Amino acid sequence: MPIVSFMPYFPDQRVDLSIAGFNVWNWWLHRERLISSTSIRAYLDRYFGLYRRTNGDGEQRIAIISREGLPTFPEEAQFAEREIGRFASALMASHLFELPVDRDIAWAICSSDNFTALYQAFNPASGDPAIAFTFGSYIRTMVTGSWGHLTFTTPQFMPDLGPCRPQKAILSNLAALCSDVRDPANRLFRSLEWLRLAFANYEGLQPPVRIVAMCTAFETLLDFPDHEKGRHFAEAVNGYLPRNSLPRTTRALGPRRVAVSDSEVGWWCRDFYDFRSRIVHGEEIRPEEFRSPRGVEQLRIALSIFEECIRGLFVELGMMREEERGMEFLYSHLREQFGLPNSVWDP
Repeated sequence: MPIVSFMPYFPDQRVDLSIAGFNVWNWWLHRERLISSTSIRAYLDRYFGLYRRTNGDGEQRIAIISREGLPTFPEEAQFAEREIGRFASALMASHLFELPVDRDIAWAICSSDNFTALYQAFNPASGDPAIAFTFGSYIRTMVTGSWGHLTFTTPQFMPDLGPCRPQKAILSNLAALCSDVRDPANRLFRSLEWLRLAFANYEGLQPPVRIVAMCTAFETLLDFPDHEKGRHFAEAVNGYLPRNSLPRTTRALGPRRVAVSDSEVGWWCRDFYDFRSRIVHGEEIRPEEFRSPRGVEQLRIALSIFEECIRGLFVELGMMREEERGMEFLYSHLREQFGLPNSVWDP
């Protein structure tokens, strides 16, 4: 049977994008132009019609994901589940990196929930098939029934403030790595799953959990060792930043009060990992610790640094020239979040 792969809550309702061997497009806007089979269109119109808003209106954000060079709805034996899943994560990351820092620009905000990717086998010749869905995370509940009695209601927490736009240079490079089986690519896509958790819109995820998830994303991406993780974190991030003239300061660390010199970004990395450790070990955390001394959310600073690490990885893998990366860095949120003079970010 053919497989349909889709995102039911994609933040750009008008999406029609081809990039690095993948296609993603809105079902309701483009199905007649892209799908010639009337039986498939009729079947999927009916299926996607089960996705409803809380007010009863149809969910119009449904986006189809497919691979170029393969049928839009490949047979089960051709369906590359891992590659589609990685591309969904690439879409998520490239949109999250464009989150505006200014809260007054809320129209551009989306969360990782908007990039939930589902896939479903279907038979367009079937008359009235039974259908089932499951919900829950650890404890799973299955509901089965006929098409006339089931609907998939959009969760209340699903953002609908679009249209969000992706960071296209990052999306193109991430998409190109979706079939890569090397260790750096495996770590990268595994780290994006922790990024997904850090920016999920689910109310049950309290700020401490998000900090731990974000730090775990760094730990996966940067391949932390078993010991001296804070030092490794700082050195890896400093190495992935574009060439700069960030000033260095010295602190006395550890019981022996060893003098250690690092940049302000490096000290942020060390402090962020220490923050994560204090959370994990149950220490008391003050509400103001979730923001920097300048009032910037630590999680947003972490997102900007994570983005720069990915760009640095692209340079390391030969996917981006250092000059290109330097030009992209001119518009990085990171430059403003630390409140340092612009001159220190240049060589």
